[in-house]
Amino acid sequence: MEGSSSYREGKYRQGDTFLLFNNFSYEFDQKMPLPVGQRVFLDWTPKNILDRADPQALADCIFPGYNLPISTPNCCLRIPVNVDLPLGLIVNNLFFLSISALRLLAPIEIGIAGQFVLGPEDDLIENPILYQIKSTWNSKGDIRFNGKDIANANMIGNRLYELCYERLDQNFKRLVSAYILFSQITSGFVLSYQMCIIGLFAALESLFVPRKNKAKNIAFRISNFLELSDSNEGWLIEKYNHRSDIVHGIQDVKPWSNELNDKKSRAFGKLHEITRLCILGFLSLEDKKLNILSTAKGT
Repeated sequence: MEGSSSYREGKYRQGDTFLLFNNFSYEFDQKMPLPVGQRVFLDWTPKNILDRADPQALADCIFPGYNLPISTPNCCLRIPVNVDLPLGLIVNNLFFLSISALRLLAPIEIGIAGQFVLGPEDDLIENPILYQIKSTWNSKGDIRFNGKDIANANMIGNRLYELCYERLDQNFKRLVSAYILFSQITSGFVLSYQMCIIGLFAALESLFVPRKNKAKNIAFRISNFLELSDSNEGWLIEKYNHRSDIVHGIQDVKPWSNELNDKKSRAFGKLHEITRLCILGFLSLEDKKLNILSTAKGT
């Protein structure tokens, strides 16, 4: 249904905040809105609002090319105006927590255009923000989220919210650090292949806290945790050592681009998936076990 001209007019209120997608594939097998993380809902793209933007350039400001004859995803994320935000949080935090939950569930492509707050009739587009970013590693083929996926992402998002924002009295800093690093990379905020590799290993180091022979130590712990083969353990040692070369200035720096060769692209994808599964594994642990792992010495 992506690119379809049909959509339903949502019952929105002044002050609702919307995060628009350049690309988001959904099966539309369940009625929207659907909760996907704390206070965030998957909802219909507010085309009736974008079409009435005055001037029309405001719609293009938050969705580049909206007024051109191009396809527009039929869904977005919305935070209703009547929700209470926890102290110190802004709507952007909640939006990208939901994006992270979706990406932790499955590496399906997500492209984020921009964000705005629904204003009064004479000023519909308030506080416009342009992101224009896309996820860095994506599953191959025409894979879409469905209603069950959104429900599972909602559980992941609620768990992330609980550990990162609600239970600050308990020490889950290692998991929070890993989540933040992974979120920035998987969502597309990091634009260098090298920085992505460094960031993913930093996320894994946050979880597994290697000591002494760090390459061998972290590879052993990850392999045990995910029950990987010996060959994958060896691969992790090799890539961790390469990561050390990058940190210390190896002259192999390239921006993230379509020119990234297949070998580097596959390596990034594999490391991305290992990191994603490790974070999911930690999120699924009982609180007592997670607290022990979050405070234990590296040895």
